[in-house]
Amino acid sequence: MPPPLPGTSIFLSYTRKDFYFAESLASHLELRGVEVWFDAKNLEPGEFWDREIEAAINSARCIVLVASPESIYRPYVRAEWERAKRQGTRIVLALFRSVRLPSELEGCDVVDFRGSFAPALARLTECLNRPPGAAGSVNTGFSLRLPPWVYIIGTALLLPLAAYLRVGDWSDPPGNIAIQALSVGVFVALFGWFFFLAFLRRRMGMTRLFISLAALGTFITYPLLRYIIGGRSNLNPGNDDIDAAVLTHFPLMAIAALVWLAGLALIVGKRPDDLLRWTPTGKAWNWYRRASLARLSAVRERPAREVKTYRLSYDVADSPAAERFRQEMRALGAMETPRVSEAETSILLLTSRTRSEWLTAQERELPANALLVVGSPIGLLERFEHLWRREWMDVRHWDRRQIEGKQTLLDVPEAVTVLRFPSEARLAHRVLCCVASLALATMYAINPSLMSDAPLDNGGELAPSAWLAIAVPFYLPLAVSLSTCVLAQRFLNRTISAPGFRWGWRIALGAAALLTAWALAATILRHDSTWALSLALPLLAAGPFLLTRLEHRLAFWFPSSGMAKPGKEERLKPGRNWQTFLWGTLWVAFWLFLTQWQRLA
Repeated sequence: MPPPLPGTSIFLSYTRKDFYFAESLASHLELRGVEVWFDAKNLEPGEFWDREIEAAINSARCIVLVASPESIYRPYVRAEWERAKRQGTRIVLALFRSVRLPSELEGCDVVDFRGSFAPALARLTECLNRPPGAAGSVNTGFSLRLPPWVYIIGTALLLPLAAYLRVGDWSDPPGNIAIQALSVGVFVALFGWFFFLAFLRRRMGMTRLFISLAALGTFITYPLLRYIIGGRSNLNPGNDDIDAAVLTHFPLMAIAALVWLAGLALIVGKRPDDLLRWTPTGKAWNWYRRASLARLSAVRERPAREVKTYRLSYDVADSPAAERFRQEMRALGAMETPRVSEAETSILLLTSRTRSEWLTAQERELPANALLVVGSPIGLLERFEHLWRREWMDVRHWDRRQIEGKQTLLDVPEAVTVLRFPSEARLAHRVLCCVASLALATMYAINPSLMSDAPLDNGGELAPSAWLAIAVPFYLPLAVSLSTCVLAQRFLNRTISAPGFRWGWRIALGAAALLTAWALAATILRHDSTWALSLALPLLAAGPFLLTRLEHRLAFWFPSSGMAKPGKEERLKPGRNWQTFLWGTLWVAFWLFLTQWQRLA
């Protein structure tokens, strides 16, 4: 191995989950006069990226490795620092999170970034300008050391929950201590993990963080504000534990509200850059990232590669999507060619239907300057993680502007795992969720009392003659709602064929229309108001025309004929998709509120 070329730049090695931290670190180092080779900045469209990365490592005077549990043992990160060690290049560890280092990295300089960022940045800059050994030794093993602001926001997430546990009424069922302890334990485990630990372990994106803070803070601040504005008469302590807690534990509730407000103010105003660095890659708001980089004068934009001739490769299940991509490329003046050379661009179309076996075979012959096109949310397995270093084109929205070569922010490849869909697919999915929730809401419009007024026999049991009158209004809407939800979920996951989707939504809308007619008739016979259910009639009338039109525009979204069933093949499917549950819940709340309006009033 030849000795490294004399260089002046610092090569920044990191895993893509820590992209935001690495990007911020590179920008701050450059502001301090340190030349940094950062792949997302230095790699240009159309270059042979593997060669450029190797050349950058060969010519770097130092490797700064962002050390975290996600990075140290990643194959492509390990290959980078192992190459540096073989060449005798100095390695400095920027310790982002506690991690047990491999023996090969023991003795390297370590700069601890687990606390405040600014002092650590100063130490790193000083270390890079001094000989090896300047940074000293740092305990890199397991530690609860985190940036101070993380503890404040974590407390803001946890304190409203703790306050509710302290002041809530946990006496039901009375006298059963075991059930009380179990219910409290489950409550703490579920909410403590979902809110507090998920944030500490960097599994919470910006949207979820703000929604969590808003939801938890509402429990504390809303009754306090009512009490401050309207006094005791504005509360209902007899029916609300939180209202009662405001009167009996006012200092505790006030402290909880102040901590929550401090945490919210911290992430909005004081520490926006820190929040971006802590957020998992792909889960930050794009405008938030742009604003953070603008404060550093580090907003870098890069055009997409201009493709004139290309060769397209895709898995057999993605034939409709490949044809749609060809149409878009023809409209932009690009021509497809069967030849493979450095003059042509080799394009791989990847979607959630792409088989891992197919991608493995393609990877063996993949040119260094290949372009990877992502057509739907995907999830790459660990053995494919090195592909993040390739050049990507994100067409999940299937908007031609995405492939016109517009200027964009530096790519964040992991963002392709975020659930973003074409506008046509989102609209069709929302309609199906609305229909599913409408079917469920008709249950209460058909029989608002359900089992409460059912006739009982002499033994106090439900009379056999009443079973049919109760079962049909209950189970039929429930079955229609659940089957429509399954249809909506399979549609988003692209595991249903175009004919299956066509027949599915027709049956779902037909069943929902019959249930709505039944509910209207029952409401009229009870002499109740029908205006709430009447709002569903335009939806049921326009739904078939809308979905029929969307079908033609969504032909590319469905897998090839006969390929809808996932089978046992390993695919690039993303993680759990909660979109149907989320939108179904919102629509159920909407319809139930409308159908129960008279009673609520």
